Amino acid sequence: MGLIGVNSMSLPARLKQLFQQTIDPETGLPYTQRQAAKIIRASGTPITGAYLSKLMKSENPTPSIQIAVAIARFFGVTAESLLGQTAPFVPPPIHSRGTLPVNATPLPGEAVHPFPAHQVRQAHAGLVNQARLPNRIGGRLRLLREDKGVSIAEAAATVELDEAVLVDVETGTVELETADLNTLLVLYGVVDPYERDLLLSVARGERDTAWWYSYIHGMPLWFLTYLAMEDGASLIRSYFSDGIPPLLQTMDYVRAARRATHHPDPAPEHVELAVRLVAERQARLMDTQAVKIWAVIQESALLNMVGNVEVQIGLINHLIEATRQGNVALQVNRTGGSRYLPRGGSFNLFRFPGPAPDVVYVPRLVSDNLVHDPLEVSEYLQAHSRLSLSAEPISETESVLKAIRDRIIAVG
Repeated sequence: MGLIGVNSMSLPARLKQLFQQTIDPETGLPYTQRQAAKIIRASGTPITGAYLSKLMKSENPTPSIQIAVAIARFFGVTAESLLGQTAPFVPPPIHSRGTLPVNATPLPGEAVHPFPAHQVRQAHAGLVNQARLPNRIGGRLRLLREDKGVSIAEAAATVELDEAVLVDVETGTVELETADLNTLLVLYGVVDPYERDLLLSVARGERDTAWWYSYIHGMPLWFLTYLAMEDGASLIRSYFSDGIPPLLQTMDYVRAARRATHHPDPAPEHVELAVRLVAERQARLMDTQAVKIWAVIQESALLNMVGNVEVQIGLINHLIEATRQGNVALQVNRTGGSRYLPRGGSFNLFRFPGPAPDVVYVPRLVSDNLVHDPLEVSEYLQAHSRLSLSAEPISETESVLKAIRDRIIAVG
């Protein structure tokens, strides 16, 4: 792993840049020092807006390590990059629009996460009860517009509305005609039919009781669509080549896996948000056995210790218990020999009640890919069928898991 040199930007200049780049999703404007201090204090670090202003003006600022870490966490960067210290180089990943604060670009040496700090705080905070407002997705429309770089004037002109009316639409006090809503969604780049249908159903009030509704303004649209698909499925066929299906994970495993995803700077907000989401999904689908799961897991994923030996043993024990539930069918695809390994790796295949067609989600680095073309979906269905023949029989899963557990104990 290479090293970067000392950041040439001073702390005051770096803070000024970060404040310009980090946008308050409620106002669409950069956070003020006072707002930032309030949020940082809420996380347990005493700090004032006046102190932040002083840091931005001082020639030789010397914040404590605790203060530096808290400020860095607010902006979603490492403390090393904030202070300009030598730190391990982390190649910045390719991001889709909206995964960083507006106009922000990752600096060399920064560990950038799929959801920046302000977006995590927004998701944690939940949603003001917009089910009582005429327009339930007004706030989401504003975020989509800003993310696309469309002005109020341009959006209002597209649907032939006064700018003041569109402002009221975005605050949730005025409803839009379905045709106008569709026009704006296209303008804002929401072209996937499933993502568009999700927002339209939310706007019609059909999702008010969905458990994921409180995240409607705080999560990427592709992930909200995934949660809705998962929540509505009657059967989920999965293949995991390098991990464990979230609905079958322990909370310790979720934490360890999320820390690995965000290595080397696992911000607690990101880790706990992941735990919270998985726990809510499991409570909805697993505790009530509302969905049937048929999962094939690659043996190497079970042997790959995410966290430590105790975490992995706890996971294996949990999977053994899960196989005894009436709604879980689990198989292990052994490593080596004449085994089937599908090209492309992990995938989730959703089946729904009634005539709705199957869809597939394929994990990617930044966002999962939704596959709904019937011919492509049928290829994934065949792949899962081949995996079920390649893997050990369901009747042998418990003994296979116990043998893997023994190997982990022996190595650990």
